[in-house]
Amino acid sequence: MIQHQQLQQQGLPQINDSKRRSTTLSAAGSAVHPPKRRKISDEAATSTKNNSNSQTEFFDRPFSHPFDYRLFHNGKSKKINMTNPDPPSASSHVRQEQIEQLRNRVDSVLKNLVQSTEVGNQTLKTQIQALRNDSPNDNAVLYSTSMVEDGGGKQNTATKVVEQEWIVDPYGDQGEFQGELNADNLPHGTGIMKYSDGRVYAGEWKDGRWHGRGRATFSNGDVFEGMYFEDQRHGLGIYQWSDGREFKGGFVNDQRSGHGEYTWPDGAKYVGEFQKGLRHGEGTYTFSDGSFYKGSWRQGKYHGKGECFWSDGRVYRGDWENGKAHGYGKEVRPDGSIRHDGKWENDKPVRDP
Repeated sequence: MIQHQQLQQQGLPQINDSKRRSTTLSAAGSAVHPPKRRKISDEAATSTKNNSNSQTEFFDRPFSHPFDYRLFHNGKSKKINMTNPDPPSASSHVRQEQIEQLRNRVDSVLKNLVQSTEVGNQTLKTQIQALRNDSPNDNAVLYSTSMVEDGGGKQNTATKVVEQEWIVDPYGDQGEFQGELNADNLPHGTGIMKYSDGRVYAGEWKDGRWHGRGRATFSNGDVFEGMYFEDQRHGLGIYQWSDGREFKGGFVNDQRSGHGEYTWPDGAKYVGEFQKGLRHGEGTYTFSDGSFYKGSWRQGKYHGKGECFWSDGRVYRGDWENGKAHGYGKEVRPDGSIRHDGKWENDKPVRDP
């Protein structure tokens, strides 16, 4: 029989949150939560669980006006009117027409990122550099006033678009940032952050946190592209390991969840359901030699009804428990003869006395 240990050797990776947002999916181990000060609040976690489709809604709403940038999340909106806080002086040589062009360019950057299915570092760099090149002078900065609606009511938040600025985020991580900053000098909107430890994040932000659609490149070469909710992978995404492995599917609270597809460089593949990062539900695991298991899983192991087909022609159909044939099942040899049809315990046939 194909033992479950063979699957374990393939190593369906688990989340290892040793550092906030430096998180990569490691080859083994259980979920390790970040320090308490870096966790999302219980309220935010509850909101995440109750609104698993919120990120989809976030991108499905229209823009009502070229200068009216709206983000919708959980039925609430964020409106950004591109306005200059102070009128330009005569000595500044800043023409109103140039300011209007800058506003249009910023709105275009934001709109394209929201509607796009991918966020690329180079694309955003080019767009922000273009904003700077079109600026009337090297010191020009655009300001906007955001109307953010939350549980506490509406609040004005001044933001600016910067071409390059060194910042420190709420967790003490430092790096070079290009994009939108809020009044607290934290990324808020869209932008690229090159961290001092080698990480790069390009996409959408909320008060210094990765929030919305984005692309994260980690210092070890791993890449995640998809949806974030307050620094956690949440929604659809693609995680690519530097060794060639790849997962495509859903995430909930930073763990693989729902339907997904996991592939290995040697050709092995799992397609099916996940829960809390593990194979759980219905799914099919195909080995590199062509053998495959199709059926029920529980916490990463064969469990329930399933069938296993070997590349040499053997077949087992029946009950499984904790990764082993256990219960009632039938195994047929490659020549068509029956090895055993009846009770099994711990992967072994139980013969009548």
